[in-house]
Amino acid sequence: MNKNTKLEVTLQLTLESLRKKQYSTETLRRYRIKFNGVIKLAEQMGIAEVNEELLQAYIDDDKNVYTGEFSILKQRQHLRTANLIRSFANNGKVDTSRKKGRAVSDLVTNDSYYKVLDAYVGKLKNKGIYFTNYRILNLLCVGSTISNCIFR
Repeated sequence: MNKNTKLEVTLQLTLESLRKKQYSTETLRRYRIKFNGVIKLAEQMGIAEVNEELLQAYIDDDKNVYTGEFSILKQRQHLRTANLIRSFANNGKVDTSRKKGRAVSDLVTNDSYYKVLDAYVGKLKNKGIYFTNYRILNLLCVGSTISNCIFR
C-alpha cells in the first residue's frame, strides 16, 4: 500500500476545503490537475512536503509548453495555485481572496492603456455590444498588445 506524502495530504485537504466552499466540479478538476503538477515537480526536486522552495519553483515554471515562451496565463495560474497551497499549509484554511498587487491589470500604470481601453469600449457600444463589467473587458485585453484590443 502506498503511503501519501505530507505534500499529497496537504493538497488533498486543500482540494477538500475548496469543495466545502462549493467550488464547481470543473474548477476542482482544474486544481487537481495543477496539484498533480506540483506533486510531479516535488518528486523531481526530492521534496515530500510543502515549502517555499517548491512553491517558488512552481511559480517560476511560467513557460508555455509548446512555444517555450513566457506565458502570463500560466504564471497567474501557478501563482494562484501556490497561494492556495501556501495558505492552507500555513494555517489550515484556504485563502481564496485575490492578493492586491498581483493582478496583471495592477501592473499597468500607463494612463494611455486605459484611454485606449475606453476607446475600445466606445467602439463596442457603437456596434451594439455592451459590457456590464469594466473588469471583464479589461481581462479580455490583458496579455495582448493594445493594438489587438481595437477594431481595425
